[in-house]
Amino acid sequence: MTMHSKRLMRLAVIASAVVAGCMTGRNAGSGSSYGFIVIGPTAAKQYRLTKGDTIAEVPVEQVPTVVTSTADREARKLAFDPACSRYFFTGDAYLTLYRSRCEAGIVVDDGAGMALYRQSGQQVGESLSQLVGAFETLQPLDRNRTPKKP
Repeated sequence: MTMHSKRLMRLAVIASAVVAGCMTGRNAGSGSSYGFIVIGPTAAKQYRLTKGDTIAEVPVEQVPTVVTSTADREARKLAFDPACSRYFFTGDAYLTLYRSRCEAGIVVDDGAGMALYRQSGQQVGESLSQLVGAFETLQPLDRNRTPKKP
């Protein structure tokens, strides 16, 4: 089986799980139909996660304010747009995906970053300022959100 065939097979299995509403990854949650990320080797090593785990995305409205406030500050510090951040809940922490732009049609590229926050808002380890190897799959690839009103 070629590498391309293996990747297509993996994507088909993940897509089937989303449609069925039950992800098989260790950390996948009930919100997985909203979106998900499959952890790559870089994020696994940086944040002591498991490579290949599927983590469900949660709408920003469901993320504790203390987490979004801390993540927004870190995003600005790293020159990312806080309004473009996406959140994935591991069960005890929020993996945050940073982006510099989030207009329709803009997809994640190597200019994006990542950080992990406990539910208390405390950052775990250092932020990744580049995503090379940080994830294997991201669904959907792009997501736009309206900035929160002050």
